Amino acid sequence: MELKSNKELNRHFEKLKRLRKLREKEPDNTYHYWEKEIAGCEHNIVEVVEEMLKKQTPIKVIVNEAYYSCPVCGTIRSIKQKHNFCHDCGQALDWEE
Repeated sequence: MELKSNKELNRHFEKLKRLRKLREKEPDNTYHYWEKEIAGCEHNIVEVVEEMLKKQTPIKVIVNEAYYSCPVCGTIRSIKQKHNFCHDCGQALDWEE
């Protein structure tokens, strides 16, 4: 299952490649415009990577008798389905007590 963050990251990388190619083709007077666009795209990539790194840090699940829920998105699953990550948002889950 590909996470939303992976798709988003790929989208930003593709945009960055396109922007860099466009910058190479344009005359010098538009250089600053392209640099601003590229910087914005790079900032988006950093944000997505930070989000992905946060999701890799396990967070304690919320346990309620026969069910547990993801502490980030609230998805509810049977306690019999102890997964190491949430299938909806990708958050790593901590089962230690």
